[in-house]
Amino acid sequence: VGGIFHIMAHSLMKGSLFLIAGGIRHHTGIWNINDFQGLGRRMPWTIGAFTIAAMGMIGIPPTAGFFSKWYLLLGSIEGDQWVFVAVILISSLLNAVYFFRIIEKAFSPPAESTASVNKTGELPKRMLAPILILAIGTLIVGALNVLVVNELIMPVVEGL
Repeated sequence: VGGIFHIMAHSLMKGSLFLIAGGIRHHTGIWNINDFQGLGRRMPWTIGAFTIAAMGMIGIPPTAGFFSKWYLLLGSIEGDQWVFVAVILISSLLNAVYFFRIIEKAFSPPAESTASVNKTGELPKRMLAPILILAIGTLIVGALNVLVVNELIMPVVEGL
């Protein structure tokens, strides 16, 4: 059950992150994280969605990523698999380190050299819509995790 929820949660979060990365690259030409300075002010919806997806990847409540990791931790503890517990916790720590660095860059004032950031605005609506749907889905699946597990996943697992 935890594994299925994990796949669902990570599909939402990683899908959002990949669309954001592609959207930023396409819209601004930026590919270097050091050039993200000021993006939070110029692209608030995009960077807001990035922040939600990143929080999910780290495992911060109430995102689906938190509950995904929670279910995996409970299963690992129940199965006496302490190596998996350590791997999950270390992955959360590593995610926190690199995602918080990107968020910090995006919300810091733009440098003089980042002219492309200073000229850009938010992503076009047709690019932003799926990003926001996935980011909001990360929050909704997190908030409704018990319902998702009990009403969607468990009947399928029991049917197998």
